[in-house]
Amino acid sequence: MSAMKPDWAGRPERSADPRRRFSFKWRLVAARLAHSFEKLWPEIWPPLAVFGLFLAISLLGFWRFLPAWLHGLGLFLFAGAFIYLLVGARSGLVWPSRHAGLERLETTNALAHQPLRSLDDDLANGRDDPLTRSLWRRHRERLVTLIGNLKVTLPKSDLPRRDRWAFRIALALILIVAVVEAGSMAPNRLAQAFDLSRPDGTARESIQLTVWVTPPDYTGLPAEPLDVSETPLGEALIDVTSFVSYPRGSEVLAQLHHVDGPVERYALSLSDRAEPFAAVGGASAEARVQLEQSGELRIGTPNDTLGVWQVDVVDDMPPTVGFTDDPAVTQRQVMRFAFEAADDYGVSSIALHLNRPGRLDESERIELVQPAEGATDLDDSAYLDLTPHPWSGLPVEVKLEAVDGFDQAGFSETREIVLPTRNFAHPVARAIIEQRRQLADQPAEQRERVAAAMNGLSHVPERFQNDATVFMALRSMATRLMFDEDEAAIDEVLELMWETALHLEDGNLSLAGRELRELQEALREALANDASDEELQRLMNELRQALDNYLDALAQQMQEQMADQPMQPMDQDAMTIERQDLQEMLDRMQDMIETGAREAAQQMLAQMQELLENLQVGQQNSQMQQGQQMLNELQELIQRQQDLLDETFGLSREQDQQGAMDRPGQEGQQGQQAQQGQQGQQGQQGQQGQMGQQPGMRPGQSGSSQMQSGLAADQEAVRRALGELMRTLGENRVPIPRAMGEAELSMRAARDALQGGQPGRAVDPQTNALDQLRQGGQAMMQEMQQMMGQNPGEGQQGIGQQQFGQSPTDRDPLGRSMFNRGDADMFGPEVPDDLDLGKARSIMEELHRRAGQRHRPAEELDYLERLLRRF
Repeated sequence: MSAMKPDWAGRPERSADPRRRFSFKWRLVAARLAHSFEKLWPEIWPPLAVFGLFLAISLLGFWRFLPAWLHGLGLFLFAGAFIYLLVGARSGLVWPSRHAGLERLETTNALAHQPLRSLDDDLANGRDDPLTRSLWRRHRERLVTLIGNLKVTLPKSDLPRRDRWAFRIALALILIVAVVEAGSMAPNRLAQAFDLSRPDGTARESIQLTVWVTPPDYTGLPAEPLDVSETPLGEALIDVTSFVSYPRGSEVLAQLHHVDGPVERYALSLSDRAEPFAAVGGASAEARVQLEQSGELRIGTPNDTLGVWQVDVVDDMPPTVGFTDDPAVTQRQVMRFAFEAADDYGVSSIALHLNRPGRLDESERIELVQPAEGATDLDDSAYLDLTPHPWSGLPVEVKLEAVDGFDQAGFSETREIVLPTRNFAHPVARAIIEQRRQLADQPAEQRERVAAAMNGLSHVPERFQNDATVFMALRSMATRLMFDEDEAAIDEVLELMWETALHLEDGNLSLAGRELRELQEALREALANDASDEELQRLMNELRQALDNYLDALAQQMQEQMADQPMQPMDQDAMTIERQDLQEMLDRMQDMIETGAREAAQQMLAQMQELLENLQVGQQNSQMQQGQQMLNELQELIQRQQDLLDETFGLSREQDQQGAMDRPGQEGQQGQQAQQGQQGQQGQQGQQGQMGQQPGMRPGQSGSSQMQSGLAADQEAVRRALGELMRTLGENRVPIPRAMGEAELSMRAARDALQGGQPGRAVDPQTNALDQLRQGGQAMMQEMQQMMGQNPGEGQQGIGQQQFGQSPTDRDPLGRSMFNRGDADMFGPEVPDDLDLGKARSIMEELHRRAGQRHRPAEELDYLERLLRRF
């Protein structure tokens, strides 16, 4: 058993020495590592700089510009410098001692008097002196307290002091540029750095080849590079044939750089067709070839191959097109053609072919739609006014044609239709149209006779209300037919005759409608072709003005019809729309354009065009107007009754809760009333009980009584309004529905219950009254339809209990109107609503605000600009 070391030795106990702890040991190891790096890095940097410079020169391909002897000398110098500097750096490879690690910890933590190293000291003299030992012990305890919590910092390099000009930064930048410039050719260039072979011992360049394949413009596909590299002349560039495929008509552009010797010996060949390279610089050349057939694409000389690919040329298939519905005629006598088309790279145009049955040689082609570039699938419709056509009213054969960017055409099946014709009521308009039909049929034979007829009409201005416009048009027709022998004059006169007849028949309505249709088509093409915001704003302003002009002309025609003809009921199956609705559609379309939702704007434009093309002029007669007014009054009564029911039910719930709290007091009062002999009916007992409680009534009970009195008065007012409505029905000889009489009785019972202070007993009568009012409204509507000669429910599908008591602006969960009664639903679920547009506008404003804050990081600003960019 060994003796313990005496205390005078000065060695601290294991538990007292902090250096024996694990945390101190790993800190010491970390300090020695940091000290090792601080010594090694300045020593190892010179050989690393030489190696980095060698890599940069090799990756940039400088060795190929040197002759063999100079290339070898450069390699020898680099190798010698690297070895010499590496040997000189061996002093930095020595592992630091424990003493050096302790010294670094003391320096890092700013420990005075070297406490970590002083703990290794021993007491030399005075070991037998108790006072000396006590002082030594106190000294060591002080050293331990000075140590505290130690920290280890990162290594600090001495290289900035040695490299004052920061050549290390320049070398790093050159190395990065070299790596980027070399790209995929880096391995080849590094191998060339050690290749001293030269045919004649002189400098030699590697041939650099780049190949780009550009598909035809109509495909919308980007140009793509082929994988190539660089190689010394005489060595194969690609060992394995690559397989690629491109559309027919693609162009291959091959470029050679660092060509030594004549460039004509190189060729770009596809199968048996070869295109020689042409010089484009001192040592560069290029060649082009069109991919018209599949085969082997080869680049090189007859003896050397620089690249070879197996190319598969893909044929462009012709487009397909077909009718999705039978051609239909709208309310404005405009033909609607619904179609679908598809093409592998995009449809460029949709056209309509017209011909008389059995006369294919007289076919006429009319452009319908020019889709957006790159539209591979179409499901759309187009509107075409064919009433001015010379074949108007005659049977014709129609078929659709789709053309792609390669000028390939596809045709649909042939349909036989009868072109719509316009019936003119004005006598002068009918006469002009009759002459127009004869002139279109036989222009040469009927020219003079039609001119005489137009001249004769101009001499009776009272037949066209002395309209100066019509007079000038008639005189112009007669003059041009007599003296203008140009063949184009006939077509211009035919168009003028049609416009004059429309002016006589409709005033400005037809011209305004044509202008509106043209602007709708222009806006549609602008949205599809990604026009600028300024162009879209201009078209929107013009469309608003054209719509106002058209609606003004429509209102004027309606007034004239009301003055000249007896008022007719409006067809309940026809679509009904107001000016405000159309303006709201334009406003929503404007919001969609401003927020970038152009596809939704196109859809909204198509819906508006669908509405306008099927719009017809009509008015309600006085009987219908009065009936509509009575229905509106009934609608208001139903709403008031619904509000009363809600308030009564709430008051009943509140009274039930209050009664539950006061039930013990009420039972005591009822027992006192029984002893006094007060008997009666249950309702009277309740009233007496309330009278007995009035001296101690709470403030809330007084407010409840006042509310019951107010509800009773409101219920009485609704009942009286219902009686007034039934009286009006009787005066107009409209049978009063039985349900309305039952509703009046239910209202009377609800009023009595409210007056008696029992709102709970008023809920059931009010509910019955509400149901009976709705049944009465349905019965009243059916009676009014029968009186106006309509079948019950005609054009009114969906009207009934779900219609009465609802707001005209209500929407179902799918966003459709619940009040249009079969009319056109202008705002379907696929179009964003106001909330969506508001959110989109807020997001756009926030993006613009952030993009304007130039202090943000460049990456964030670039991301914001890409978000704001419209494709």
